[in-house]
Amino acid sequence: MATVKVHLIARLESKRVRRKNLRLLHGKPLLSYAIEAAKASKGIDEIYLNTESEMLADLARAHGIGVFKREDWLAADDIVLDQTTYAFAKAHEADIIGMVNPVCPLTTGEDIDQGLAHFIEHDFDTLLTVREEQLHSFVRGDAINFDVRRKIPMTQDLSPVQIVTWNFCFWKRAAFLANYETNGFGVFTGSIGLYPLDKRKAVKVSDESDFRIVEAIMSHRSTELTEADYYAGAPEV
Repeated sequence: MATVKVHLIARLESKRVRRKNLRLLHGKPLLSYAIEAAKASKGIDEIYLNTESEMLADLARAHGIGVFKREDWLAADDIVLDQTTYAFAKAHEADIIGMVNPVCPLTTGEDIDQGLAHFIEHDFDTLLTVREEQLHSFVRGDAINFDVRRKIPMTQDLSPVQIVTWNFCFWKRAAFLANYETNGFGVFTGSIGLYPLDKRKAVKVSDESDFRIVEAIMSHRSTELTEADYYAGAPEV
């Protein structure tokens, strides 16, 4: 059985939302949701918070997970997932390493386990979560899933655009380390699997509007759904 160790990467300060990871969301710190999702996973052997902050470390310990205290330079604004994951992977022996994102609070333990099973079943080196959008799409003005020189295709006939959501990732540890030490990066290593998530879970909290979106989704979930009704035509007068 493969050993799986994951880290949650969180720093105390944030540019767009002050102390985002400690911001209360339906009565709990944002960070708590990702910790609870990781703990609910049946496939993860060990969970660590990767942080420079003692305050965040205390929250992690209160939840009963480990702490990987990274060096202060790894909390700088220009540091990316490659570097923080490399530091974690070097320090932790495992067959598989992963990242569960603290700013994706709608992820569940079941999502993580299904993604991990998909990663193992298909023998990928890397697994990334995506949100699929079946819409006419452009990048830098160029159409990427349809041809502007032809009649507009129906939306349902389009190839979906797959947008990386970063809810969670998995890597074969040895492949990640080898790629990083050879090429200077590791996140996009070897054969890459893209795992689609329900778009209602694929919300990454980056700014204030994202908090409002997540709050609305959580409020909606906490109320009983009513049966759908439909417009039956204008009443006679």
